[in-house]
Amino acid sequence: MRRILFLFVFLFFFLFSFSLNALIQEPSLKLPFNKSPGKTIEVPPSEKAIIAFKQLKSNYPDAEVIWNTQTGTAKILKGIAIEGDEEEVIQKFIKEYGDLFGVSPDEIKRLGVSRRPTGAHYFYSEEFNGLPVAGTKIVFNFTKGVLNYISAKTYEKELIKKDYRFQLTKEEALRSVINFMGRKNLFVKEYKRRIYVDENLSPRAVYELSIWGKKPYGEWLFYVDAMNGEVLDGWPTMRTTSGYVKGMVFPSVGSDPLSEVPMANEYVWVNGYATTTNSSGYYTSSYTGAVESYLRGPYVNAQNEDYSEAYYSTSSSSMDYSLSQVSYSWINTSTSTGITGDDQSKAFTLPFSFNFYGTTYNSVYVCSNGFLSFTSSSTSYRPADIPNTGTPNALIAPFWRDMRPDASGTITYASTSSYFVVTWNNVKNYSNSSRQTFQVILYSNGEIVFQYKTVSNDVTTSIGIENQDGSDGVKYAYSSSAPSDYSAIKFTPVDSTGGGGSYVWTEVTYNISSPHYYENNYDNTWTITHNGALKMKVHFSNFNTESGYDFVYIYDGNNIQQARYDGNLGAFWSTEVDGSVIKVRLQTDYSVTRYGFDIDRYAWYGSGKAGIVDLTGRQSFEVATTLIKSEIPYSYRLKSNAEITVFNIAGRLMLHTTLTPGEGSGLLRIPHARPGVYFVRVKGKGLDKSFKIVKIK
Repeated sequence: MRRILFLFVFLFFFLFSFSLNALIQEPSLKLPFNKSPGKTIEVPPSEKAIIAFKQLKSNYPDAEVIWNTQTGTAKILKGIAIEGDEEEVIQKFIKEYGDLFGVSPDEIKRLGVSRRPTGAHYFYSEEFNGLPVAGTKIVFNFTKGVLNYISAKTYEKELIKKDYRFQLTKEEALRSVINFMGRKNLFVKEYKRRIYVDENLSPRAVYELSIWGKKPYGEWLFYVDAMNGEVLDGWPTMRTTSGYVKGMVFPSVGSDPLSEVPMANEYVWVNGYATTTNSSGYYTSSYTGAVESYLRGPYVNAQNEDYSEAYYSTSSSSMDYSLSQVSYSWINTSTSTGITGDDQSKAFTLPFSFNFYGTTYNSVYVCSNGFLSFTSSSTSYRPADIPNTGTPNALIAPFWRDMRPDASGTITYASTSSYFVVTWNNVKNYSNSSRQTFQVILYSNGEIVFQYKTVSNDVTTSIGIENQDGSDGVKYAYSSSAPSDYSAIKFTPVDSTGGGGSYVWTEVTYNISSPHYYENNYDNTWTITHNGALKMKVHFSNFNTESGYDFVYIYDGNNIQQARYDGNLGAFWSTEVDGSVIKVRLQTDYSVTRYGFDIDRYAWYGSGKAGIVDLTGRQSFEVATTLIKSEIPYSYRLKSNAEITVFNIAGRLMLHTTLTPGEGSGLLRIPHARPGVYFVRVKGKGLDKSFKIVKIK
């Protein structure tokens, strides 16, 4: 049994001396004034806004509104419940009820989206003729795909509807700030054109200047009138929040004393923006505000934005399981199980021998209450926490709660040579009218997948797997919080004793860098492949993008997004992805640039035999065609790393990426490539080839 942090935490795990102590650091130099205190004029809601709310109220009787007395528009909307595609819901809502905020669909701009396990927040700002209105926002809050809350600060378009002119240059605007501050050593990091509404509700064309200064160092944000140079507002921006996340754990099984251990790779949110802890449990964020974290461990009921793998030991076998979130792919089942009544269980023969926690089974019991067991015909209707020594054990519980299939629901199954699937379809809760549709899939290779089509979070439910004596298991949830609809999770067996080689994490030196600084409207993806790996992750040695606007995405080999990062995060490990391929994508918006990122290594998880490439023939790299409309199709056979560079006809580097050893094919996309001539060079040990590519419309 591996000696891991056996997070045997009885909740001591998050008796965490969770020092989310927010250390707010301010620059020593203060501004001549503080940030504007806000409007002094009270504005009643407009007639259009009142009519729009009456329309909303007629469709959603529970709807409530809180008006912003400084702008005359809606500040808070609640009591609504609108389902559908989230972005389509937003556009339709603004089209129908935009007068609540004084805007139409073409007068808002999406800034970004923040996703949590239970929902998402979409951030928009108001704009007029392409000019953002400073300080405005509309935040659409979705819970499990339902729009139920909106917060906003906007202005009536009649107020800001005017002709805006920018007469001053950037240099003249900076000079106004220098005179205002009374110091010379100030420099512009970036500037943007904005509409600014002052305390008298007078809209003006302004420059938003991000300023930094030396001796003493400081950073500020200013709004400067673009016509006369008046400094309208400003405040320090060099603020950070930092702290440590630590937990009280038993470091191993046995009599070891309880110890305080730093919690690495945990998510911490500062004012809603995510950052992660390093190996010392330390986190830092450029944001300030409320600090929160949702930590995850085998004996703790807590959520984490990242459902990354958690490993568990077992005293009864050499097998562990990793838990990961995977793509939803429903399998239709039509054969009746014959389970039609309350609290029933029935045995079924499996189409293959199934290895579960080191023991092979050829049959399984299916219970009406949302679980399977290899050893018990129990019909227990009271879900227990996992692991638990009580019956049932040898347990697979996709959605264990008290249910009644006799109330117009069905339990069906499908059986093939590669999988065995059981589906609870529209099965009613025993205690209320809610209905559940979900399924469990047993694959012949030992993998287990739970899929959720539509489930409710109204009664206590246990989700996870458990070994033969209940001494060990992998818990996904034990609460009334249900998984998201149309989601799936997978339990992957991992042999911890070896046989074919022990399974370990192995780090590989590997360098990838974005352009420093990256460009606006930049979009590029880097791919790392390690043949034989079961999991992959990358290490960012430097990371800094524009928070809320420029993002780095992590994808697996199936192009399924696993994580998204932004802001000044420093050095950290990415989330882990299943399989032998990990992809890193940088996508930026139209303005403001930052350093970007550096990757100095990656890690792969698998046996000692993984990653060995048996290529006895010659190395090769070929393109399928030299005349393209979008991507360059290629095939390769490599014994060692090879660098790919693409230049345009003017000699400008358009792409730099690396292929790792292996054999396969792919598509090479040149970011922002216009029709023209490009030169591709592939260079590695024993390989140096060049191609001329012509891109056509």
